[in-house]
Amino acid sequence: MLSEIKNDHILELYIETNEVNSLNVEFFKTFSAKLDLIAKDQSIKSVILTSKNEKFFSNGFNPEIFVDKSSEEIKNVMRIALETASKYLFLDRPVVCAMNGHSMGLGAVFAIFSDYRIMVEKKEDWVFQNRRSELIFLLLPVLCLRRL
Repeated sequence: MLSEIKNDHILELYIETNEVNSLNVEFFKTFSAKLDLIAKDQSIKSVILTSKNEKFFSNGFNPEIFVDKSSEEIKNVMRIALETASKYLFLDRPVVCAMNGHSMGLGAVFAIFSDYRIMVEKKEDWVFQNRRSELIFLLLPVLCLRRL
């Protein structure tokens, strides 16, 4: 799901969900809990988010979270995904996204929300499946800042 290696004060997080690194509710819960721990651990000075998959940094949402699900179930997953993205955006440590493969949908959002982005091997694409999802995630920082 999410593996890690700690090198002194740098925490490396690796997305390892499936063969295309699509994201599901278990990933969001795991990642959210890890972000909470990072926020409390003052020994961690910076974070690197990457993948061990050479083809996909992240393929975005796993379609299984939408297929044959009720509106309430989908809303719950979206709430957890947005809360996790918000925690990631406002993490008080510098975050580097080392994209070593294609980044689609919410995977691209995590890259955008990082302080620094590195494209390994220059073979990556950023893709949003539709305009609506692109606008939601690109406007999220603005909406969060308006509340302050």
